[in-house]
Amino acid sequence: MKFKSLVLFFLLFCLEAESNSWNCNKVDSDTYNCIQKFSDGSTVNYRGQTKNEKPYGNGILKFDQNSGTNKMVGEFGEKEGNVWLINGQTFFRDGTITTRLNGKVNSFKYPNGSSY
Repeated sequence: MKFKSLVLFFLLFCLEAESNSWNCNKVDSDTYNCIQKFSDGSTVNYRGQTKNEKPYGNGILKFDQNSGTNKMVGEFGEKEGNVWLINGQTFFRDGTITTRLNGKVNSFKYPNGSSY
């Protein structure tokens, strides 16, 4: 059940994010601070590399307090026009950590120590 919820979260994030644009400001030669605001008032913040004013490359994506996800860390890319974590980890507020390799979730680590 938890796996289905995580998959649903990723699909909803990508669908909702598709209709909104990123506002990015350059920090140094290849680092940007970006923010995306949604119609419900929630925000997503990104710090890292970009391409076409979207998160792309290495960075950290942080979610606001209303999200079940705390942050995503790693290499971002584009999938069907949406920002996607290609290689890295997702840290959920409940302590669950998922790891992605080549765009696919390959492991879950739960707060109780069990892994999938």
